[in-house]
Amino acid sequence: MKQNAVAIGLKVFAWFLFSAGSITAMKLDVSKSGIFGIEDMTSAIWLLYLLSLGATMFFLGLSEIVHLNQQKINQSLVEGQS
Repeated sequence: MKQNAVAIGLKVFAWFLFSAGSITAMKLDVSKSGIFGIEDMTSAIWLLYLLSLGATMFFLGLSEIVHLNQQKINQSLVEGQS
C-alpha cells in the first residue's frame, strides 16, 4: 500500500512540475524577458516547455515502475499463501 501512495505522489508531483513549467513559460512570454542567457524568447519558452514535459514524463514513468513493482510483490504474496 505504501508504494501505491508513492506512485500517486510521483504522478501528482509530475503534473505539478508540468503546470509550473507551463505557467512560468507563459509568464515569460508575457514579460518578454530572457532566460538561461537566451535572448530569443521563442527558444527559451520552448526550452522551458520541453524541460518541464521531459521531467513530467520521467516522473510518470517512475510512478508506473513503482506501481508495477507493487503489483509484482502482491502477486508473489498471493502465490506464496496458496
